[in-house]
Amino acid sequence: SNNLLNSLENKFNRVVLVLSISFRYNKIEIIDEDFFNQLRFLIFLDLSLNNLTQLSQNTFSQLNQLKYLNLSQNSIELLYERHFFYLKNLEILDLSQNRIRSIEKLTLSNLISLEKLYLDSNGNLFIRKQLN
Repeated sequence: SNNLLNSLENKFNRVVLVLSISFRYNKIEIIDEDFFNQLRFLIFLDLSLNNLTQLSQNTFSQLNQLKYLNLSQNSIELLYERHFFYLKNLEILDLSQNRIRSIEKLTLSNLISLEKLYLDSNGNLFIRKQLN
């Protein structure tokens, strides 16, 4: 936390046993889509209070053990179907205080363990309905 990082681009060389990471209070704008790939046992991830405006659809694809994800107080505008697709164990998702305008209909559909979802302070939020 609070390291003035502006991107997460370095990769871990092998799978590491890290359960909790906080990148809170930085200036992160970009996360390489495979940055978290070797952190498969991660349970807690805090990316709040950064400058994220968008996420790759595969950013969290290897974090299937994740239970807590905090993306609050960024500048994220859009959420797509695959952003959280692999997070079946996620219990808490905080997306509050972003600029989210649109959420694709199936974006949250795979979050079968979700207990708490925070979307407050996002302005006019629109959840898209899938057309058949």
